[in-house]
Amino acid sequence: MEYPVGPWARERFGERAAHVCVVLVDALHRALANAQDAHRISESTDLLGFGSVQRSRRYACIVEALKEMDGVQVIKPKSSPHEFVVLEGNLIYPFRYAKDSSKPIHRARITERKVSALISELFTFYGPEPEQASLLDELTDDTVGDAAEERTPVLTRLPEGTRLALLAYASNDRSGVLNAWMGEGELGFRGRVHWRRVEQLPLTVPGSRGGEGRGHGPTGPLGPVPGPRLAGPTDSAGSAAAPRFDDGVMPAVPLTPRAPVERENSEQFPPATEQAPQEPKANDQDR
Repeated sequence: MEYPVGPWARERFGERAAHVCVVLVDALHRALANAQDAHRISESTDLLGFGSVQRSRRYACIVEALKEMDGVQVIKPKSSPHEFVVLEGNLIYPFRYAKDSSKPIHRARITERKVSALISELFTFYGPEPEQASLLDELTDDTVGDAAEERTPVLTRLPEGTRLALLAYASNDRSGVLNAWMGEGELGFRGRVHWRRVEQLPLTVPGSRGGEGRGHGPTGPLGPVPGPRLAGPTDSAGSAAAPRFDDGVMPAVPLTPRAPVERENSEQFPPATEQAPQEPKANDQDR
């Protein structure tokens, strides 16, 4: 089955949108698997090594996955230890916005630390035109021209018309990649991303069993499971060859509606969810 792609991704990457999205998601999975394996081998009690490997490998895995595609440009800013990919005029910037899937994507921050000069530059020169004035950049008519002249980009070799494409994801050391999103937005106060458009990327191709076994933990493979793991024999399509214990029909729960007179006189006829327990009565043989 074809990987589902949203309208934003199709506008940005054209006919290769589905392939690009699949490759990017797989790169995130591999980066997290590398970080999980490094954490397991180190036997460390903290997550410093996991976080460091995850940060470095997410850039490297994306470069490794896309560098052979036509029209790809790999760049390395002077102020960054990482390489970035520019594809179809899109500068892809990956970042982890959450450690679990409960945090909404619209509350994402580009970083939990202080926003670096490089990140500010990426949004200033390659992000969408801001719809509202920045809280950190209150410019008057007298200073607009001077500020514009001082803002010269470090990434001077990028093609004209390059646009920033944000790749946000949630992950942790136990579950790997939990979700992934892609879109465009403005940089707000304290690194908050004000999304213009954002689309969720499925972690697996529909109908496949991909995504299992990403990294390893004390009890075996880690990572999100797209469906229940089948313990018994399977057929050629990957489905259970024999009925499962949970394939039966759910039993109907009998419900008795209350009479109208009881509903109107609830004080005299209080609703009872179940029969109250009764004290056992002793008899001649059991006392």
